[in-house]
Amino acid sequence: MGMLKQILIITVFCILGSHVLGQTRADEMIRSLDTARASLKPVILRNIAFEYYGKDSEKFLDYSLKSANSAKEIGDQYNQAYALRLVGIAYDITGNYQKAQTYVEKAYDINKAIGAIDGIEACISSLGIIYYNQSKFDKALEMYLDALKLYEQRNLIDNKAMTLSHLGGLYVKMGDMPKAVDFYEQSYALKDQIKDKKSKATVINNYVRALQSQNAPYEEQMAVLQESINIKEELGDISGLAVGYQQMSQHISNSGGSREDINKYLFKSLKYARQVNDHRLLGDLYYDIATDYLDFDKDTSLAMSYLDSSYSMGVKTLHLDILSKSSKRLGELHFYKKNYKNSAIYMSYYGTYKDTLYKSEYAESVSKMSARFEAEKKEKEIALLNKQNELNQMEILKSQEEAIRQAQAIKLLALAKKNEEALKEKAELEKSKALMVSEQVKLENERKAQEIDLLNKDKELQAAEALAERQKAADRDRLNEEKNKRQGQLLTAAVLGLLLLLGLAFFILRGYRQKKKANAQLAEQNIAIMSQKDEIEDQKIIIEEKNQDIVDSITYAKRLQTAILPTPAFIQSCLPNSFVFFQPKDIVSGDFYWMFQKEETVFFAAVDCTGHGVPGAMVSMVGHNGLNRAVKEFNCTSPSTILDKLNESVIDTFDQKGGEAVRDGMDIALCALSGNTLSYSGANNPLWIVSERPEIDTNHDKLLPNKSNGHLNLFEIKADKQPIGPYDDIKPFTNHTFEVEKGDRLFLFSDGYADQFGNDPNSPHKKGGKKFKYANLKRLLIDTHELSIDGQKDELVSVFNTWKSDFEQLDDVCVIGVRV
Repeated sequence: MGMLKQILIITVFCILGSHVLGQTRADEMIRSLDTARASLKPVILRNIAFEYYGKDSEKFLDYSLKSANSAKEIGDQYNQAYALRLVGIAYDITGNYQKAQTYVEKAYDINKAIGAIDGIEACISSLGIIYYNQSKFDKALEMYLDALKLYEQRNLIDNKAMTLSHLGGLYVKMGDMPKAVDFYEQSYALKDQIKDKKSKATVINNYVRALQSQNAPYEEQMAVLQESINIKEELGDISGLAVGYQQMSQHISNSGGSREDINKYLFKSLKYARQVNDHRLLGDLYYDIATDYLDFDKDTSLAMSYLDSSYSMGVKTLHLDILSKSSKRLGELHFYKKNYKNSAIYMSYYGTYKDTLYKSEYAESVSKMSARFEAEKKEKEIALLNKQNELNQMEILKSQEEAIRQAQAIKLLALAKKNEEALKEKAELEKSKALMVSEQVKLENERKAQEIDLLNKDKELQAAEALAERQKAADRDRLNEEKNKRQGQLLTAAVLGLLLLLGLAFFILRGYRQKKKANAQLAEQNIAIMSQKDEIEDQKIIIEEKNQDIVDSITYAKRLQTAILPTPAFIQSCLPNSFVFFQPKDIVSGDFYWMFQKEETVFFAAVDCTGHGVPGAMVSMVGHNGLNRAVKEFNCTSPSTILDKLNESVIDTFDQKGGEAVRDGMDIALCALSGNTLSYSGANNPLWIVSERPEIDTNHDKLLPNKSNGHLNLFEIKADKQPIGPYDDIKPFTNHTFEVEKGDRLFLFSDGYADQFGNDPNSPHKKGGKKFKYANLKRLLIDTHELSIDGQKDELVSVFNTWKSDFEQLDDVCVIGVRV
């Protein structure tokens, strides 16, 4: 079989050699595809892929996939497995380690089935590299040791040298330089026997680490590095040049070389890394450049920009080493800029990544693997012992850590609930403030009424005085006219006038005393009012401080809740053609979405917990933990058994053991997709499928459309009419299984979208609005079926916001869409 493949490859290159000079090898091979026999096409496509390896990662991936599909069509399992391994390598280069591992494991299974020893060896070695890039050092060491044993049995010098070099790099990461140097020296000793120039360049390049550890002369180290780079330039190995120039810049830096030389090679490496889109290497380079700007220029702005880019590359590749060192530097830089909140966030991230990267189970496992390798060098017949038990122990420890984190998150959410109660106290204080303001206004009105009363009394006194003056004038006139006649009455009139004046004086004095007393009362009232005003201001400051504490606590709770949600990168790796429309009503949400991949099966769910805001978020943490335990701890594999186990977990969590009963729970739609087989189970929430098919056969009955537009049909898989949580008549959940077809779209959702009130231009009751309703949501999903999956999400978001308009959002919204 292997000899036949060799002949075919030689034949292909003979054909290509006759083409016109000036064309690239890739162009010549692409042209030959039109006339080549079907049996040759997988090999031609694979060799085209090799032309782009280390130069253009996207084309390398594209032609590797084409080679695998071409081999599969003609039943050529050997070349199919070969190409699938290349696909895995392509995904490893771009940092998609989950897909990389999946494709290499597929290739391994095919090679094992057909007994292709060389294919099995290559897959084991590739898996070791993928595990190393994920910082799973225990698994990487296992793969490297298995590969090395196979290569030694068949005396494959190139492969043996490369594997020894990989082992050296692994021990560098684990901090065991003596063992690393030993492996590097063993690998370098074979360099003159290595036939493959690319492998030779890599071995030479890695040997520099051994020279550095032994404090070899600077010139000797540079000469070795230059020898490796010369080979890579001769081969046009862009990816290899990126790595080589990075190592050269690091070597010059460690040796105290000039900044100019360091940056020259650093930016050369960056140029080549960008050409091949090597996210992992880009993350390291951005970190090195940021460090350079900090150490030499003290330029914190440029350093911050490159550190953000480094951290982003770490997120894309999930590379713990990059995430650890970039988050640490970001935390320090934010602290220097006095952004203490951001500094605390990044330092907490650093602690998490560091613990994950160097946690004890890895060190213990690697130590055991290392001991096994030392024994194998002396006695080749000793086998692996207790590996599975160690791995199981690691999983148990991970589950325990996750449970502790979940418990801490629930405590924080409970604190947030207490803070929400404090908000209610704030409202009561505001009400008291309003009452006091009302009393103040009332007192002010009474004071003004008293002033008006005094003014009226002053007017009465003035009128009395004027009357007295007129009376005196009249008396004088009468006295002048009747002076001689009424002499006897003069004394009487004088006495009467005097008495009248005394009476007027009495009234004036009494009015003055009343006015003085009223003014004193007003002064006392003003003092009381000012005292109340100061008290109100103090209460306002206290309320504002409590409100800020509450908002900060709930915002932190949102970060915790967001941390449990699947990341966009993980969603795309599991379900590339999908979207999630998630819009909480408050800062934290009672709705959440969940996703988990186990081998070839992807589990995904939309969950609607009782209530929203802080209470709903607390229930969501219980639900998320229950789903994880169902699949990880109890190994549930069907949606119905997962829901049954989740139901038990929620009821057990809310059981008060004789205390006040808690009736909270959740509604959920849960799916499991494996290939073209879909399983669904639901608690009150259904699954909708939009398809061109006239009917769907499930394991229960034949399903007819629920809604149709003549061309497209919407099918509804009904849920069990019971929630997750305490319920009077609990029954086992029903599992629905059926086949999906290409083009079908699946939708899971909570009730927040359909129940939203909004403006209806055709409704006579525009002020009150009305619900959007499920009928309109079904029509919308059918009408937008021809859009891309991202376009359909954009349309759902636009319609929802337009409908809601100025109305308050009533509930959390969660809609998941998947295109098969």
